[in-house]
Amino acid sequence: MWQHVHIQDKAADKSDMTRLVLITSALLFLLVGSALTQTKMRRDPCNRSVLVQVDSSLDHLSDHLLERFLLTFDSTCHINAEYSEWSNDLLFKVLQAHPRGVLAILQSNRNVDFTYILSILQDPIGDCDIQWIYSEVQKVQGFSDIKRRVLESLEQAAIDLDQALR
Repeated sequence: MWQHVHIQDKAADKSDMTRLVLITSALLFLLVGSALTQTKMRRDPCNRSVLVQVDSSLDHLSDHLLERFLLTFDSTCHINAEYSEWSNDLLFKVLQAHPRGVLAILQSNRNVDFTYILSILQDPIGDCDIQWIYSEVQKVQGFSDIKRRVLESLEQAAIDLDQALR
């Protein structure tokens, strides 16, 4: 009789251990997965190699490269005139070509210097068609606060460039 109870206890212990391993594995999987999806890329100020990649793939820009591009903007970059002019010009081209992607990243990644990007949008260095960019941003659904602030910056740029918006 004692031997029969002892065998049942071993079977129960083995079954409990299997359950414990499965539950622990599932929890670990969920925690790691959650941490990976919440990890945001960090700023990479003034990174010229990102500008080269964006410039060469503007028509088929991946979300990852778009995010890397927006993370290069930093107020310390203004001391490099060539970099500032190039990144400014690219920002307007990227916003025109990928308005939804830009708005989505500005909303989701708090590491992007949104305030600095707004200041660039208010004061373009080169020639650009603010009306066209403005229209493309207006078409995007959602992102109400981010979109409103981007549109306000473009309105200021249009005033400064003496361009009428319709």
